[in-house]
Amino acid sequence: ATHATIPPRSTTGQSAIPPRGHSRDGPSGTGSKSLRRMIHAAQAIAAADSAIEAIGSIAGGGSTVASVWCGVGWTSEFSDGGGASCNNAECAAAGTAVRMPKINAHSSARRRTMHDAPANPPNALDEIVAFKREEVARAKSRTGLDELKERIAELGRPRNFFRAVTRHDSNIDTSIIAEIKRRSPSAGWIRPEYESDGFDPAVIARQYHAAGAAAISCLTDEKYFGGRLDYLFKVKDAVPLPVLRKDFIIDPWQVWESRAAGADAILLIAECLSQSELVDLSILARELQLTTLIECHDMDNLLRALPHVGFPDRSYGLLGINNRDLSTMKVDLNHTTRLSMMVDDPSILVSESGIRTPADLRKLREVGVRIALVGESLMREAEPGAALRALRARA
Repeated sequence: ATHATIPPRSTTGQSAIPPRGHSRDGPSGTGSKSLRRMIHAAQAIAAADSAIEAIGSIAGGGSTVASVWCGVGWTSEFSDGGGASCNNAECAAAGTAVRMPKINAHSSARRRTMHDAPANPPNALDEIVAFKREEVARAKSRTGLDELKERIAELGRPRNFFRAVTRHDSNIDTSIIAEIKRRSPSAGWIRPEYESDGFDPAVIARQYHAAGAAAISCLTDEKYFGGRLDYLFKVKDAVPLPVLRKDFIIDPWQVWESRAAGADAILLIAECLSQSELVDLSILARELQLTTLIECHDMDNLLRALPHVGFPDRSYGLLGINNRDLSTMKVDLNHTTRLSMMVDDPSILVSESGIRTPADLRKLREVGVRIALVGESLMREAEPGAALRALRARA
């Protein structure tokens, strides 16, 4: 079924910005602390990306603050009549104002902040998605939707992936989504023995469960990652943990297929989906009681995806920040710390890729991120479960 996109709220009118020093008790719920946090986010992201961008409107109608690039550094400007306060002593001229919004991921406004199409989809991802479209077309010709629905009718309710990863035992706890991955386009076969047809994901799943994983992510893409769809049931038969199907979901048929294959959650990659596709696939996943992990890498796609995280049901949606640039396959853990500043509720954030040490987990917790998806660094070890136990013990 095709679902209509929720229309954006009217953008007419101008949001009032509270004077400097206001507390968080105004109608918008945004005070000077959050305003300065926005500015710091603008500075960090601009420095990292070496770019100055106009970032669009606010989802949910909160306050805005202007940051101005003067040619030397960033200028912070509030609307209290006090003008700009430059961070650089040698500021001589003002440039173009850049609005940096604070986005509420669960805003009832559901405003479109970006264009419907994915923002700058990477070339490497384009190749994978093009092949995936052909693969899905072949699979649909072999297995009809009615057959998938019959399989689903024989299954029980999915395990609650969202609750498993957002529930923490202590203030210093990080929920680990431990990943089963044999190979990747950037690394090839992660260990020589993973190339064998005798690879058994259940063995690794049991190790992860014993080591304290909150959930399991399982690659099912065969061509690029060496996964298989039947790994999902093998993992679920071995452990009581909820399982994420990690693949390139681009068609509603795949959501039905995921549910029929035993998945409790699915990955939706913003970089390869349009706005309407994100909405439609999220709604269908909720109808099938699947948690959605919406993943993004760049700022444009983060802003485009945020209004739809947890839609139509907040308790079924997570937001993943991929520290790996899929166009270059380079990894930077600081990517999560930068983009997390733009998310109002860090409890639904999942940091993905590049997490290797207990110090990495502590760094993420400092910015409120307490869910991490860890795969390659664990799978490189002879005993992935022991590697996970060591990671959690010292974190």
